[in-house]
Amino acid sequence: MLLGGNRDPLRLVKKVARKLGVAITIVIDRVHVLESLWKAAWREVLVRAYRRRRPGSFARVVSGGGRISTSLSRAQDRGECGPAALCYARTMRAVRSMRRACAFAVCFLAGGLVVACGSKRKPDAAVYFLPPPVTDAATPFGHSTASPDSGICTYGSDAPADDGFCKPGPDDADGDGYTVADGDCNDSDCAVNPGAFDLPGNGIDEDCSGKADDEPLGCDTGLALEGNDPLEAAKAMGLCRQTTTGAAGRSKTWGVVAARWAKPDGTAETFPLSRGLLPAFGTNAPREGARMLALSSGTARAPYQPGHLSPKGVDKGYTCGAPQGYPKAAPACPGIVSGECRDGAALEVDIRVPTNAHSFGVKQNFFTFEYPEFICSEYNDYFVTMITPKPAGLPDRNVAFDQQGNPISVNNSLLQVCSPQVAGGKAFKCPLGDDALTGTGFEGRAATGWLSTRAPLVRGSTITLTFAIWDSGDGDLDSTVLVDDFQWSTDVLTCATTTPSAPK
Repeated sequence: MLLGGNRDPLRLVKKVARKLGVAITIVIDRVHVLESLWKAAWREVLVRAYRRRRPGSFARVVSGGGRISTSLSRAQDRGECGPAALCYARTMRAVRSMRRACAFAVCFLAGGLVVACGSKRKPDAAVYFLPPPVTDAATPFGHSTASPDSGICTYGSDAPADDGFCKPGPDDADGDGYTVADGDCNDSDCAVNPGAFDLPGNGIDEDCSGKADDEPLGCDTGLALEGNDPLEAAKAMGLCRQTTTGAAGRSKTWGVVAARWAKPDGTAETFPLSRGLLPAFGTNAPREGARMLALSSGTARAPYQPGHLSPKGVDKGYTCGAPQGYPKAAPACPGIVSGECRDGAALEVDIRVPTNAHSFGVKQNFFTFEYPEFICSEYNDYFVTMITPKPAGLPDRNVAFDQQGNPISVNNSLLQVCSPQVAGGKAFKCPLGDDALTGTGFEGRAATGWLSTRAPLVRGSTITLTFAIWDSGDGDLDSTVLVDDFQWSTDVLTCATTTPSAPK
């Protein structure tokens, strides 16, 4: 990561470090950045850092001048170096003497430089610059901790200077869109009004309900397994408020406005067993509450639940339009384009975002019967989490993907629940073991384990979230996804991230 000397990015980096719980050292040389990179190449910094890399380690960011070599050497001596760059190390090892500097310059111009060293205290999403590294047979799948971004992925607590809020107007001193007559109980704080969500445990009545910390929770008790009412599916994920499009004043709260069962292209569903509100899926329990949403290209049931059919081959007999931008080539599998959408299922939820929420988080767990036979083939089952309108800086509306931009599927690096093996020319390390497959019907196959996706939002806006899954190429060998634990956050994000569970 290369930084200039402006105070704002420096403050932002410090906030990131505090949030991730890491110590950082930043060395800056804005004017002589390119010269510094050439010096770094001469000292073989990238080669030594790459050889000493430890996947999953992240945090100390260093750039600039001759000091970069010393800083990295010290970090290496402490065994703290993580991924060093997005250039190809094999190219760097192949050159000698002055040719090394030339090769490094080419790599820099093509992809950019990231030098990241430090010990991460807890699993979290790493930060990558585009373009991503190439995955081949020498690069193992199943250990990813990152999502891509076109720039720096940042976290913070300060809202953008101009996001359409906090602009005072007549009878609205804090500019949050609510007057005292509308029920605004603190007209000097634009994060406190009837449209806000109540942050738990802080003793503040953000939603002006008259009671602090009273956000509704636990609304998924007693829901039917079949989930015929899509509004109950929203409850199963943890979305416990409902509202209406025309609500005004103190009635204009955040909440689910509408929900629909559908196919991935938005047309009406035709196979109700594609979805369910499950109390458990084998050994996998809900991440919050009593139920979780399940969507499947087969049947959204475990073997012991009514309606279950083996995921080895439930061909529902219909094709479906894929979401806009799909199918697409998988970066992890160059030249492979997925087949047409078949047997798809989706949930669409229209939501009014809280006036104090800048981002959201949701957890998902993807199981697939395509593993291990059909890695890097056209039979690439997909699961996507899509936001309308599209977040800035992303190639499409999907916000759940691995560090190479691969959506959650059989062709990405997030499959971590499995038995270690080489499949489709890819080495799967399977750091989570295969216990979570027990009782699911996917024994001997693979799953991602629980993934945590976070994405930015515009506070007070109305969005549509689409959770969609489908088979590609044919209707055989199905996939199922669990979705749960939806949460609002006041954290300001500049990108979407998906983080896997910590290895055992």
